[in-house]
Amino acid sequence: MRQQVRFTIAGTLGLLLSLVASQAFGVVKDYEILLTPQGQSGTLGVNLAFGGSCWLPVHNGCVGFDIDTVGVMSLRVAGNPNGLTCTHPDPSKVAHRVITKIELTDVPLGGSPTSAKGDFSGGLADTWLKTFAFPSVNQSTGVLYDVPVNEGLARMTVVNLNSHPEVWGTKPFWYKVTVTRCSDPTDTWETDPRGDNKGTN
Repeated sequence: MRQQVRFTIAGTLGLLLSLVASQAFGVVKDYEILLTPQGQSGTLGVNLAFGGSCWLPVHNGCVGFDIDTVGVMSLRVAGNPNGLTCTHPDPSKVAHRVITKIELTDVPLGGSPTSAKGDFSGGLADTWLKTFAFPSVNQSTGVLYDVPVNEGLARMTVVNLNSHPEVWGTKPFWYKVTVTRCSDPTDTWETDPRGDNKGTN
């Protein structure tokens, strides 16, 4: 069964405005993440806007979320800047590739919290990622977003509350994004970088 947890632009802004109004989560920061398919299918290149990368050790695509900061992860697939979905009455607004799945894990591949990759085989090991960061993630599977290619988006936003107590220290997680070709859903690209949450004071 597919799980669809979609944050539209309007929905995200509404959530952020309510968070800011409550003054419970600090500032809101946009983390721009450009996803570039490599080759016919396979891996995604990840480019972050200036100021969004992790602290040491730095890995490709690793996002660092500051203390008292709600992180808006603005994901965008490289390609037609006007394209959002696989179909549109206006051909100039058709996307060639879209995001079809986002998974999260708090389990590092190999056991090191500074690992560049995560283990997505068994869902979430602890409850902090769902409770304090991504409330909509499925605890048992780690799936945050999962839709058919004809419902995928070339641009979308995901909100990271980053609200665990700062005294717990930096909490690492890993996010796995799958991009699918509109014309041939068997062509997919994936990437699974790390994220570091510093929490809330």
